[in-house]
Amino acid sequence: HDGAVPDAQRLAGPVGASLQRLLPVLVSLPHCPAVAWRIQLVASAVLLALKPEVIAVPEIERLLTRLPPPEVALDLSSEAEGPQWPATAAQLLGQLVLACDGSAAIGNDLDQSCSQLKFG
Repeated sequence: HDGAVPDAQRLAGPVGASLQRLLPVLVSLPHCPAVAWRIQLVASAVLLALKPEVIAVPEIERLLTRLPPPEVALDLSSEAEGPQWPATAAQLLGQLVLACDGSAAIGNDLDQSCSQLKFG
């Protein structure tokens, strides 16, 4: 054991709290459609880093398989955009917010690492 702190634990402290406050602001800012779904993906990635166990939720797993690889999603110069990617990104973010709120079918034993998130 090298004494390294796992990423999820590192994000549970002050950094995680700051990210939790930043995500709703970031997602709610006006963005052009080509950028909005990418912002939702970034927010989803942060939530997955905070709560990696929610990836086991079947709906979340299904939505993740319908998204492009990161290098495609983050390439703003690319004209490639799957017609389902914006809707899938929004659905994924919604499912992750529910999971972090303890409302998903993964049980109510979720700790408070995502409980401060309030979107909308």
